[in-house]
Amino acid sequence: MIQHTIRQATQADLDCLLPLYRAAAARPDCPWDETYPDAATLQADLAEGRLFCAKDPEGRVMGAYALTFRDEGTEAQTFWDRRLEPAGEVVRLPVFQIRWAEVQGNYVTIHAKTDCTVKMTLGQLEGELDDNFFRLGRSALVNLGCVARVTKAAVTLTDGTQVPLPRGAYERLNRAIIQRG
Repeated sequence: MIQHTIRQATQADLDCLLPLYRAAAARPDCPWDETYPDAATLQADLAEGRLFCAKDPEGRVMGAYALTFRDEGTEAQTFWDRRLEPAGEVVRLPVFQIRWAEVQGNYVTIHAKTDCTVKMTLGQLEGELDDNFFRLGRSALVNLGCVARVTKAAVTLTDGTQVPLPRGAYERLNRAIIQRG
């Protein structure tokens, strides 16, 4: 199994990423075309700190994803499917779709409309998100807008998911929810 690392993309990565975008656009199940996304889209995602790439152990770019913020057009796209081959795929993950994230070993699973597992720390992900997200402890964070109920043992999300609440997080979480309004 090839191990990939996912890191924030750099200017030097853009030349490798555009062909991956073009390859994804050529797939029959992808709503993109030859004009979108383009180099300007990549540059904008990079400038806003939303563009990440997966690299193999030799440093070759194998795939990419971009976190997007309140983009209805992106939300409507349905081309991502877990049956696709992992190398060379592009995933756009709208931040507002993220319900919660959890640590699983050296990976973080982001639970959104489609779950996505990436090799990064929870702290790195937290740094990319806004103040609508609250870190529960070492192993999870939640989107405050998705919290339906809080007990001293768990957070229940609007979709019914229960996320264990670590000791000492109950008061901090309640304060964060109240401050958010």
